[in-house]
Amino acid sequence: MYCIMKIIYAYHMAHNISQGTTHLSPQNNGNQSASFLSKLHKINGESFKGVLKMYKHIMIEDLAANALITLLEYKDIRRVSFRTLVDYGMQVVKVLEQNGEDALLFISYEYKARMLRSYSDFFKIEDGAPEEEFIVLKEGKTVDDLWLYFRGALTEESLKAYTSDEVLAVLGIAG
Repeated sequence: MYCIMKIIYAYHMAHNISQGTTHLSPQNNGNQSASFLSKLHKINGESFKGVLKMYKHIMIEDLAANALITLLEYKDIRRVSFRTLVDYGMQVVKVLEQNGEDALLFISYEYKARMLRSYSDFFKIEDGAPEEEFIVLKEGKTVDDLWLYFRGALTEESLKAYTSDEVLAVLGIAG
């Protein structure tokens, strides 16, 4: 439940920032952020008292790429369902938190649409059963392409989370 609250909070903050309703914007170079943060007393019951937590951002494109890398390497599968991707992302966040990392998961239909616009050379959508969509790696793209573009800059902690036994189990891969 805590993880879902963080997802909702992340969406809310992203929405507010995009709507210009907070002071955290690139236009003011963060000059107003202290004013905003001083008004922000508690998030999810945690008092900040002048300390700002840094969260690792887990974007849907990172989840899709890492899931597809694993599925291609272990099973030669080029697609992953959106439902599986959500479960995969939740497990990645859980593993990161167990290892002392705070993470926010950015996964929704809006972020999926944004991913398809930004990474249209990598991914496409394939319809499956009712209410089941698949994110598919486009023909001509390889595991090496995904590694180079999406895994090359991962921290060691993130790579361990994406490849942990608990996370691989969500993809149907025994550790």
